Amino acid sequence: TASVNAAAYAVPDVTALNRAKMTQDVVQATTTAPEAVTALLARPVTSSIGWPPGTRTDTKTLSLLQKSGVRTVALDNAALLPPTNGGPSGISSAVLRTESGPLAAVLTDRVLSSSFGNAASSANEAVLARQRFLADSGQITIDSPDSERIIALGPDPRWDPNSAVVTDILGALRTSPWMRSATLAQLLAATPKDSTRSLSPVTAGSRRASLSPAYLQRVQNTQDNLEVFSAILDQPGQLTEKYSSALLRTTSGAWRIDRDGGTALLNSIDKELSNEMSLVRVLSGGVKNFSSETGEIPITISNDLPVPVTVGMTLTGDPPIRLSAQPFGPITIPANRKISTQITAQVRGNGELPVKVQLTTRTGTPYGSPSEVTLRSSAYANAATWVVAIAFVLLTGLLVANSIRRRRERKN
Repeated sequence: TASVNAAAYAVPDVTALNRAKMTQDVVQATTTAPEAVTALLARPVTSSIGWPPGTRTDTKTLSLLQKSGVRTVALDNAALLPPTNGGPSGISSAVLRTESGPLAAVLTDRVLSSSFGNAASSANEAVLARQRFLADSGQITIDSPDSERIIALGPDPRWDPNSAVVTDILGALRTSPWMRSATLAQLLAATPKDSTRSLSPVTAGSRRASLSPAYLQRVQNTQDNLEVFSAILDQPGQLTEKYSSALLRTTSGAWRIDRDGGTALLNSIDKELSNEMSLVRVLSGGVKNFSSETGEIPITISNDLPVPVTVGMTLTGDPPIRLSAQPFGPITIPANRKISTQITAQVRGNGELPVKVQLTTRTGTPYGSPSEVTLRSSAYANAATWVVAIAFVLLTGLLVANSIRRRRERKN
């Protein structure tokens, strides 16, 4: 039975993710892959192989892969500099030193790997692919007729060919007299332990080919929103797992050559997550009248999700100094229910006061967009009415007293 290694889930652009400090995505994709492949093949797959997209990567990325549990990494044969210790330059594997320890590197032959062709749709194309593979492998034998080499073939991880192509090339491997198949384990076993190599410098072109920082920042923003959504759910796994897997797919190296496809996927996830988050919201709004400085603000919170949620709430006036509101602790709202409550608040000053009602997570992180309630206080208007009334009474008393005094003066 052939040995099976799992590449990271969705083959993420690990180099770009490491530069963007999104290391948790690399760890999650790497550790998820063996479980997913085991479930798919119904046989144990315990090891992971790192496969950075493109032709170049850097030592920090390799160190991150090593920390994530990767012990073997597949690289393009142009990813390493020629050996400086006089060792064989044509060997298809090497040992790389990282700050996290040694890492075995398998160097894929670009020419032979491209001989495998694409998703050919006709028998003629399958024959042409087989003939090209035989010609390229034969030329390698002619160039070094007296040496035996193990050459690694690594088609693109997203390779999805016509089955006739694979059948014909595998047939060529079995029947051609100048080559035979070998396993990854055999290649690694044949690697000299002292064949340490260094990475080729990452070029400006390689950086431009990676997923852009702006795109990855959008992915990070959506992941942050997902964390906030998960924080209010009493049963987060039920609704959030689908988003976690989908967001890992947005980091795939496939979007290097299909940037519109990556953006469309991210837009779709973002829209669906925003719609689902909006199902937990404050329904209250409009104008609330206070007859005095202190009053009750009626608030209704709606949860249209199929699971319970726990939320907090803050009220902020504009300006903030005019409003004091009682603390509102976390409250649990059952699935597909609404809950109404009253919040005691004090308004300083007369007239209208716009107030933002913001839902929060249990730890106080804002959740969703705030609603707005306008408070209208007549406390100072009432006080002014009493002042005028008292002044009127006093003025009337003074006039009466003055009239009495004048009458007395006339009698005298």
